[in-house]
Amino acid sequence: MSLDAAREAWAAVRRRPLVWLAVSAAGLPHVFALTMGAYQALLFMAGFLLTFVLHFLAWCMACYSYAAGPEQPTTAMLSEARLHLASRPTAFLYLSSVFGIGVFFAGNFLVPLLLTMLLAALRPEGSVALGIILEYLRYLLVAMAVTPFALAPQLSILRHDFEEGLDSPTAPLRISYELVKERYRRALPLYLLPEVVALTCLLAFSQLAYYARDSLVSRPYLLVLLIAALALVEGARTCLIAALFNRFLDEVEAEERGKKRKKTSGPKEKKKPGKAGKTKGK
Repeated sequence: MSLDAAREAWAAVRRRPLVWLAVSAAGLPHVFALTMGAYQALLFMAGFLLTFVLHFLAWCMACYSYAAGPEQPTTAMLSEARLHLASRPTAFLYLSSVFGIGVFFAGNFLVPLLLTMLLAALRPEGSVALGIILEYLRYLLVAMAVTPFALAPQLSILRHDFEEGLDSPTAPLRISYELVKERYRRALPLYLLPEVVALTCLLAFSQLAYYARDSLVSRPYLLVLLIAALALVEGARTCLIAALFNRFLDEVEAEERGKKRKKTSGPKEKKKPGKAGKTKGK
């Protein structure tokens, strides 16, 4: 990931703080579910999926808002995005559900299951350091699994040059995979770096909550403030990923246009030696 891309993405996020707050508010139920450990029970899958759908829709709104120029008012961009999402509610609901089930399964069942098996084999006897390493490893594995589909929000609400290929609700997932797979090394840091920063903040908050557990029990409002802070961190992560992949989509479009031009122009014909090279006889 180039520093220019990171600077541009951060500038877009900083320019529209209202989008950050809107995404954080939409992700609040999702963060609450994670904080309360609801992801550990299959009975809570439906509720978790509903929170992810809300989070995904806010992610799409962030993509739409950050794609606009700096002169465009944030409230107008959020309103346009909301109208755009409302015009195709079934398609967006289906896409977010499929995406959510995939993220939910990979992030909260498959990866923890593998890491639990690894943890049981290592028998760390309550090692905090190893637990933190495994938590970073979990985020790495989830990021590796999700990155090929990270363009789905952009494709579903911006679409750009890929309008014709979006013939089904889940087409953004397919097209995102096709576009990212050959650029995977460039795309992975765009998703992974915000995840790592957010995880570091979440681990710091969790340690704070552990040492201040007595205060949290006696003062419930502190728990509310803690969850709100976590929602802001998650919101910032989502906004940064949205802004980074907006720029990535622009680069992908330029590359795909270049490929099409090369295909349509075809190989240049070689010059055949003709009479032009011969001297005229007298």
